[in-house]
Amino acid sequence: MSRLLRFLLVTVTALAICALSGTGSHAAEERLSSRDELFLALETHTIQGDTDYQLILDGSLYEDAKSGINGWLSDARANCGIRSFTYSFSDRTRTLSLSNIEYRVAVRLLQAFCNNRMSMLSVRERQTLDRAIEVVRSAPSEQLAREQYLHDWICKTVTYYTDAQAYAEKDQAIGALLNGKADCDGYSEAFYLLCNLAGIPARFQHGDTYEKTDNFDATHMWNLVCVYDTWLMVDVTWDDADDSSGNFYLYYNIGSERAAETHIWNASALPVAWAARTSHVMRPPELVEGYANSLDAAEAYFRGVLTESRQNRVALTYAAGIDLKRDKELVNQWVYSSGVKNYYYKTGGHCIEILVTEWYDEFRIVSDDQEALAYVSEMKAAGKREFSVFFSGDYGKALFGNELAGFYSLEGQFGIAKDEMYYSDTAFRVSYSGVEFAPNFRVCRSEADIIAFVDQAGSSGIRQLQFCVPGSYGASLFADRLKGLDAVLRNTLLANDRDETYSQRSQVVYIRDARYWPAKNRAPRGSLDAYIRQLLTGKPSALAVWNDGTFQWTEASFNDLSLAMYRSGVDTFRYILTPERVDFTVINYAANYRLVDSEDELLAYLSECRSRSQSSFRIYCGRQLYEKLSADRFDRFFTITCSVLRQGQSISYNDNSYMISMDHVQYK
Repeated sequence: MSRLLRFLLVTVTALAICALSGTGSHAAEERLSSRDELFLALETHTIQGDTDYQLILDGSLYEDAKSGINGWLSDARANCGIRSFTYSFSDRTRTLSLSNIEYRVAVRLLQAFCNNRMSMLSVRERQTLDRAIEVVRSAPSEQLAREQYLHDWICKTVTYYTDAQAYAEKDQAIGALLNGKADCDGYSEAFYLLCNLAGIPARFQHGDTYEKTDNFDATHMWNLVCVYDTWLMVDVTWDDADDSSGNFYLYYNIGSERAAETHIWNASALPVAWAARTSHVMRPPELVEGYANSLDAAEAYFRGVLTESRQNRVALTYAAGIDLKRDKELVNQWVYSSGVKNYYYKTGGHCIEILVTEWYDEFRIVSDDQEALAYVSEMKAAGKREFSVFFSGDYGKALFGNELAGFYSLEGQFGIAKDEMYYSDTAFRVSYSGVEFAPNFRVCRSEADIIAFVDQAGSSGIRQLQFCVPGSYGASLFADRLKGLDAVLRNTLLANDRDETYSQRSQVVYIRDARYWPAKNRAPRGSLDAYIRQLLTGKPSALAVWNDGTFQWTEASFNDLSLAMYRSGVDTFRYILTPERVDFTVINYAANYRLVDSEDELLAYLSECRSRSQSSFRIYCGRQLYEKLSADRFDRFFTITCSVLRQGQSISYNDNSYMISMDHVQYK
């Protein structure tokens, strides 16, 4: 007969005896000859709730018990749920006497329930039992689903707590089920009680735990559970994330081989046979599990189950030569580059488990600029406002090195006007939310591209536009306080009075409230007078004049230009002079003026002004005439005009424009 069947048979018999006779002291002697029989006897008396009893030990078992009372026998009674006891040995009768036995609260609650003796419980104990029964009633009926439900319920409901003064019940089922706070003893008691009430045989396991990488070692309590005739380990305490991230299954229904990586126990004190390995049938169906013997294999595994299958729960057991707890940044890169937005992880021994709580709706892995730009264009066309991009391998390393200089250079070409951007420089990932794409955007790779784009925007009256100038050409434009960029923009229809900002690291120019010149007026230097006269026909208040490509505007050529302006009736103006263009603003025109090239034309104009009684007017002379009239303090001018004008008028002149201004004029 197997040990399990013997245990279950003894359990059923003991429960029947308890139901008839109650619990208490049992003085009846029992003769035992092996450790198995001793373990079964301890189990039987535990189920009966006996607080005093004697065991007769035959053969070498008696000597083993005497030498092992503080070793395997002490662990065995702890595994049965006995918290404390006193003992004595009689060499004459070869008897082990146990007395003053105090059982764990969960054991006493189960005894009371099985024997229908709830009246013996305290108020807190009865509340704990009622709570446990309530939880079990809500669990599924199938055994594995039932066990998983109870495991997950504890992880969700209970928080690990060690403050003994604040919670004296922390190491009991009371602390876990009523207070929601417990230490490992409380977790184990709660799971023990829930499983046994649910018809799933469970027991305690006492031992130590350790983590080689953290040099961590501590006394611990966990559980053994029998599912479909197989005893396996469950450590609910270590499966609880305790940070609202849910729970894990690293220590759920695992065999002794896996458990031995982090847990230590006295194998000689095990009352039941504990399976060495775990069947995948015993593990949660939603958990995808794999094995890797190298980092490359581990990366391929995660990418497969996350990127391709989008699994939320993934566990990986890895070879001894790998340490994914130490290489957490690698795991971060693999996971976050697979479309995962948020996840939690837990490591133990040679295993890591990933719990994905949130995925990116839009995500793309790209390996070059072309793929990145194509994906962002797709997002723009689809009207997406949230998306993420992962830049793989060496391509990602290059972009994210040097303080993300490569990435920002690429990002400028995305055409994003507004966004919230987050990035991971270890996973080479950027995530955008609240994205607004610029409606008028272009990537310009040459001066011709910039001029064509801006002039096209000007012809359409576009007030807001954005363009990126990537690469070394763009860098040269943005250098030295944007002198190169300003020079290019002066060759466009864009006026100077605009709201302009820029990003030097992404090499993007943002222009708002743009104003444009209506046309590119390319003046020929040889015939400025006629050309400017034509431009000023409608008396515009502002004007931009480009050169025709055969020269640049200098101070000398500008003097010719301004002279042509004056000779076209302009009284005053403001200007901005650059080699490519001259901008005239605040142009004011003379009310009465005449161009004259001879003394006869001058006298004729004065006669016209007298006939109209004009008291103010302007006279624009040819250069030779002006030089002749202005000699000796305008002696010649006064000589030839004395026949028409009286003395006393206000006269001013401008040697640059060859203009004579007359005000308060009196005629003869």
